[in-house]
Amino acid sequence: SEGCIGELVQLPAATRDGYKLVGWKDEKNKHDYNSRAIINRMEGTNYLKAVWEEVKVTVTAYLFNDECCGNVTKGISQRITTDNGWNTVDGESATITIKKGATIKLPNLSDDTNTGYEFKEWHTSEIISHGTASLWSEGMSVSFDEDTIIYAHWTLKRYTITC
Repeated sequence: SEGCIGELVQLPAATRDGYKLVGWKDEKNKHDYNSRAIINRMEGTNYLKAVWEEVKVTVTAYLFNDECCGNVTKGISQRITTDNGWNTVDGESATITIKKGATIKLPNLSDDTNTGYEFKEWHTSEIISHGTASLWSEGMSVSFDEDTIIYAHWTLKRYTITC
C-alpha cells in the first residue's frame, strides 16, 4: 500500500483453510514479524511471506462406558494401536491427532471380544439420549473440525438357549 517511508503500518490479517497465520517473514531484510505486528514502512519494494502452521485436532476414543459394565480386553487396545495411526493412551482410551477437517477411519472393534458384550457403534456422548449424539458405524470414515471425544457403545450379547 502507498504511504511515507517510516510510517507505522499494521501487517494485514490473512486466512487459509486448515491453517493458522503464525507471522510474516521479510526475506530481504531477514526479519520475522508476529501475525499482527506494526512495522515501519520501508523504502523500495519489500515482500513479506506469510508463515503458516497447520491446525491440528485430537480425537480421543474411549473404549467403554459406564453403561457397558464389562471390562475391555487388552486385545481392543492393541488393535487400536495398530489401526490407522491410533495411539493407546492407557487401557481405556486411544487418541489420534489429525489435520483439521481431515477424514480418518474409526476403529473397528466388532472382531474383538468384551466378555458378554458386542460392539454396537461410536457416539459423541457417553450416555445415549435420542437425538443428542452423533452415531458412527465401526470402520466408518469421518472428518473432524475440532477436538472430539468419541465413546464405544456396547450391547449385551443375547443368547438363545433351547432345550
